[in-house]
Order: sequence, then structure tokens, then C-alpha cells
Amino acid sequence: MKALLDAVLVDIGGALVDQASSGAPAADLELHLRAEVVEDLQWIRETVRVGAVSDTAMMDEAQNRQLLEPSGVSDLLEIVVTSVDVGAETPDPKPLLVAMERLGLDNPARILYIGDQPDDDAAATAAGMAYAPLSGLAGDAD
Repeated sequence: MKALLDAVLVDIGGALVDQASSGAPAADLELHLRAEVVEDLQWIRETVRVGAVSDTAMMDEAQNRQLLEPSGVSDLLEIVVTSVDVGAETPDPKPLLVAMERLGLDNPARILYIGDQPDDDAAATAAGMAYAPLSGLAGDAD
């Protein structure tokens, strides 16, 4: 059976990892993965491509990957797009559209974006992507 989706994009702060306090220096950030993130990403990758989008105002892709590397999450993400790299934050759909482009995909309706903020939903809607709020996913403890 053909997959209904081509890719799943996941917000980093608040979805993959606990949200850092606003304005915290990058050097002071500590990684706190949400429960079962590694297992979930491994499972998703069996069927579709996986990437991450971050609305961080201070960390680029390389810095995000460096922070995620010790946990193994970086290796599970085909692409990482940050607002710093593309010059736009949600609810602007640009970070999601750049992620789609970097994955070489052309149909946003076949991409699911998982986030934790109303702006994430607005960005996905503006990009023509499906959206799943993290709080609505099975097994979420929030």
C-alpha cells in the first residue's frame, strides 16, 4: 500500500525537545528530549521522509544538529530548517516550504507538520500542509 504522506516535518522546540526559555544563550542550552522521540522518529522513517523545522531566533541548522547529535536525533532527520537560515518565522510558511524544497518534494498536501503552537498550525495551513498538534497525539502526556 502506498503511503498517504511523503514526509513528516516536526517542530524542534516544544515537539522534539522541551522548549527552552526565550532568550537563553545557545551555549547554555541543555537538550531534554520529549518521551520516546527517538523511537517515534525511527518508526516514522520506516515509511516516509523526516525533517525538522525550528523557529529559533538564534540557532542555525549546524547549531541545532550539534545540540541534537548526542541523542542520535540528528541522524534521524534528513533535513533541518531554521528560521535563522531562511529569514522567516512562523506563522510565515517559508520555513516549511523551504523544508519541502530541500526534500525535493512538490506536493505540500502530502506533508504532515507536527508542532505545538498556534503559529505552527497557521504556517502549515498557509503552506498547504496537514497539521497535527503535539497535544493531540496519542501518548502525549501534556
